[in-house]
Amino acid sequence: MGLLLAVNIESIIAGLEALLDFKFFPEDVFYINRFPSKILLSDVLYISLGSLVLVCVSAIYPAKNAKKVDIAKVLSYG
Repeated sequence: MGLLLAVNIESIIAGLEALLDFKFFPEDVFYINRFPSKILLSDVLYISLGSLVLVCVSAIYPAKNAKKVDIAKVLSYG
């Protein structure tokens, strides 16, 4: 989703400005007239790897608690 947004940011901003009838960055106030977006493969890989590491680390605590549960006892109460 982020890559799609980064690739199409110019058209998305133009569509939102037309829809809302509002300029996000008026030319008389700001010196920019476009929203540049540059996608670097190294950034995509770093973010993907970081996300994978965070997901794996955050799964450790629930997994440790789950291995302590006696499944037969839990199922007998239900």
